[in-house]
Amino acid sequence: ARWTEALGEPHVEIKKQYSLAIERDASWEKSRFYMAKYFDSLVVRDQETSAPRADRDRDRSADLMWLPGSVESATSEYVVWAMQNYARGLMRGTRYMFHGLPRLLTLWFNFGTAVASEAVSD
Repeated sequence: ARWTEALGEPHVEIKKQYSLAIERDASWEKSRFYMAKYFDSLVVRDQETSAPRADRDRDRSADLMWLPGSVESATSEYVVWAMQNYARGLMRGTRYMFHGLPRLLTLWFNFGTAVASEAVSD
């Protein structure tokens, strides 16, 4: 799956390869961690391309850009998939805990804050 990602294959193919790795050994934390890391990279990429450069440099609150039902709804899905896979990887072992847990919590709190601020603005 990581080779498929490195070759720049389409998203559907990469997701399929990670899913196959998970199916082959559901107790393996490495496949979950790297699938989460892939979706996390999509989140970061989408944030960087959707935020104007001046705004990113001035204010790092661009992490709050994913809002359900907005233009960035695909990014919202990536966030959820990343969080699910980081959590499932942590349930299966502790090898990637020092990277997975802080990133899971960061995504969780930023996404929760974005959803809450969207609810308040409505």
